[in-house]
Amino acid sequence: MECPKPIKPDVVRLETPRLILRRFEISDAEEMYANWANDPEVTRYMIWTTHPNVEHSREILSKWVEGYRDNTCFNWAIEFKPEKTLVGSVGGDFMDPLIFSFGYCLSRAYWGRGIVPEAARAMIAYVFDNTNVNRIEAFHDPENSKSGRVMQKCGMILEGTLRQCLFTSNRGISDRVTYSILREDYERMRQPGA
Repeated sequence: MECPKPIKPDVVRLETPRLILRRFEISDAEEMYANWANDPEVTRYMIWTTHPNVEHSREILSKWVEGYRDNTCFNWAIEFKPEKTLVGSVGGDFMDPLIFSFGYCLSRAYWGRGIVPEAARAMIAYVFDNTNVNRIEAFHDPENSKSGRVMQKCGMILEGTLRQCLFTSNRGISDRVTYSILREDYERMRQPGA
């Protein structure tokens, strides 16, 4: 049996009750840097380093914008509608035609408001509804248990902990707690009364 060819969707504007998910623009560099990318508390468990300056954020966004053109970038900016503010990002990569792996980042000023689960659920629905992906996965450092709660709120199921297979910018080598949601889980959640 041959593995299906990937269907990679475009990064389109998505909207939820409180959020707009959209493509990043290079002009977002100042907000990205100021609101989350420069904060070592936000980046503590990330696989990328804290941005040293706004120019670094601009360089990252330049790569992402180029990736939108050739359909290799799947990162959404998270805008908080009530304040018309860019507060974070959600997105990921197609690991193969059937697996999408994602992550997220949010300004510390907006932690605890349910913003990331709201954004991630919209992205998960979009990926399942517009691709042939069968599995969406995410992972977190064991010390970042709040990230695990985000995954649970998205309907993801804990699969287990892989020992010493994650390198984070501020902590070095650590374990990796993995969650996933399968297409069948997503379809079951969409059933009336689920």
